[in-house]
Order: sequence, then structure tokens, then C-alpha cells
Amino acid sequence: MTDQSSPKKPRSILLPTYGYLSPEQRQEGAALTAPMRRPGANPNWPHLSIDPPYVGPPAPRHPRVVAWIDKHHFEPVPEKPMKRPVLRKEVFKIYQAIAFAMRHHGVVLNTHLTIAWGYLGVSDGEQAAWMLTRFNNEAAKWLKVGYIPSVQRRRFGQRASAESSEHFYVYVHEWGRRYGLHTHELAFIPPAKRQAFEAWAEACLARLCGRKYIPAQALKITGRVRAAEYERVWLCWKWFRYITKTLDPEYRIRCADGSPVVVRELFHPKAFYEGAMVNCEQLASGSRNIWTQAQVRAGFVARLYQPDVTDIYDGAEMDEHRWARMQAAEDARRAEFIRGLATLNL
Repeated sequence: MTDQSSPKKPRSILLPTYGYLSPEQRQEGAALTAPMRRPGANPNWPHLSIDPPYVGPPAPRHPRVVAWIDKHHFEPVPEKPMKRPVLRKEVFKIYQAIAFAMRHHGVVLNTHLTIAWGYLGVSDGEQAAWMLTRFNNEAAKWLKVGYIPSVQRRRFGQRASAESSEHFYVYVHEWGRRYGLHTHELAFIPPAKRQAFEAWAEACLARLCGRKYIPAQALKITGRVRAAEYERVWLCWKWFRYITKTLDPEYRIRCADGSPVVVRELFHPKAFYEGAMVNCEQLASGSRNIWTQAQVRAGFVARLYQPDVTDIYDGAEMDEHRWARMQAAEDARRAEFIRGLATLNL
């Protein structure tokens, strides 16, 4: 018995996809769906329905907004000017801060925090920056607790049993199609405090947002607790290339010889992505102990500006830090020896 069934229809008739459309139809579809697409959406799929990012119950308002509402009850709160979430000069500052933490402090930023502000009820960039500042201030106080070398002090508790440390961090604000406004932060967390820090960070964000707990999607913490130094350095620079993916592809600088160079060819970040407009005053910054003024006081020059450097991600800053400590110890012993000779009565 022969099969009398009709042949299948072409796929383009059953389900017209972008590949089967003519150039005129593609432009017409993109123009019709442009108001519905979120910034940064793939233009090759204009027929997909796109939902706005999730925003939970509202968090406490920014102090500027509260002061305006108290003074002007029936007037709308003026908004700050919006800007593109695209990095330019900030990428140099982030790179120098990470390199300075390695060279001057001997610290590798070993933790990557991602905070999705929509799940915390924050959709405004100014409010997110304000809450991030409060979070980092609390984190600096939390990390400061612990024993101090050469100081006898009796303390009890898990974090007090570990060594006290400063809070080193850099961050970048982004806007994503899935999570909306979110922040990437690279920080140094002592391995002995890592587990306790994760629980504390969740409780701190919940307290700042006026909640008993936060959703699991609101905070993601990654990093290798027990890893060799070269692995931590490699992972830190990998995170740096990831959080700087919003670096402007058209951003150029001039070299010493006057020739222009695309900055993306210097740092090789991940594929470019640009989201919606934000009203953050600063798209990227870091802690004062590793930011620009600290580098100027220490006379720091990054490897990017040194001659005959082929790989800026090789972790040579850690070797330079060890060599500087050895030289300082040797100079201290030599000075002590000279002082001892001066006290001899020959």
C-alpha cells in the first residue's frame, strides 16, 4: 500500500522565522517592534515577546527623595539626568585599582558579587548606588573585626578567630535584559571568613531593604576559597574582563607616538553589551584604599604604562610585592645594624 499522505509543508510556511524573511520584511518588523523591545535586545528576533525585568516590593527611598517629598508634598520628584551604561575612562581606573591591590597590598580580589537590585525592590540607579555604599560601609566594619598580629586581644566568635582585614573592592553598574539594573563587585574576602561573609551579606542586604530575607536571585557570590595564587590571579583578571564588557567599542586613546588605538584591543573584554539608560552618578568606582588618590600617594605605575610589557594579566604585581617586602626587611635589618654600630664605644 502506497503512502497517499501529502508531503510536509515548508518550514517557512508553518513558522516564518527571521531567516526566511526578505530584507524589506525584516526592516518592517524591526520598525514595528522597536517600541516593544528592551534596549540591547537581539534585533534578529523582533517577534519574541519581551517582559520587563522583575521588580519586587519597593525598598526604602533615597534620602534626597525623602527630603523632597517632605518639603514639596504635591510636586513630582525631579529625576537625575540619564546616561548610557557604557564604560570609557573608568576601565583604566578599575584595572589600575586591581593591579595596585596586588602590587602594594599583596591582595587578589578573590570574590565576585552580583547584586540584582530589582529583586530588592530597587529600580532607580541613584538609589542602587546609595544602597551599595551603605552595604560596603557595613562590610568594611564587618571585615575589620578579628585578631591583629602582634596584639594580644581576647575575642570570641567565628570572624574574630580570623585575621582582621581591610575592605578592597571595585564595582560596575550594568543593565541586563534578564535582571535589569544590577551591580558586579570584585572584593577581597579572607578564606577563613568566606562562609560567614555569605550569610552576613544576605542578612545585611535584607536589613538595608527592610526585609526579613532576600530572594536567591538577588545575590550571587562566586569564587574559589582554597586556590593557588596563580589561579586566583587568573580568575580575578577573568572577572575584570567580564565586568568591563560594557566598554565602548568606539573608545580610542592616543599612544605616545600619536597613533590611535582602540581600548578594547588593550584589555580584551568580553563581547560588548549595552543596556537601558541609567541615572547612576558613577558607573564604576572602588574603595579608597586602592583608588586613584591612594595610587598617587604610593607613586604607583601600572604595568600597562611600563615599556616592554607584553601581558598585563600575568600576575607579575604579586612578585613585585614580595620583592618589595624583602627589600624593606633587608633595609630595616641594615638600618638596625648601623644603629647598633653607632652605639658601640670603640
